[in-house]
Amino acid sequence: MSNVGKGIAQLRGNRLASHFSNLPSHCPMTEELLLQEFEALAERLAIPVIYADVEDGQGGLCQIRGENRFILQRKLDIRTRNDIFARAFAGMPIDGVFVVPHVRDRIDVYRSSEA
Repeated sequence: MSNVGKGIAQLRGNRLASHFSNLPSHCPMTEELLLQEFEALAERLAIPVIYADVEDGQGGLCQIRGENRFILQRKLDIRTRNDIFARAFAGMPIDGVFVVPHVRDRIDVYRSSEA
């Protein structure tokens, strides 16, 4: 593990940081890995993720009885799911939470498009 990776893992106290620290920054993540990371981020933020048969639309972030949760159309392709997560996280204050760089890059696409 590189010194930077060790530092990230120690500072964040997160197994995920140490796992991804060996990936070069230019190494692309698959859409499947991005989805796993978005789901893990939601879990760290205590936002349940539910896949269901949504009658109208694709679903997204919503509040039910004062609690945030993601409800996503079960039949959506993985890239669309990732885009829904990225768009929702772009509007949240997540700067104090460890986010894998590739996931943060995807979120930042939506932050810059909404600015």
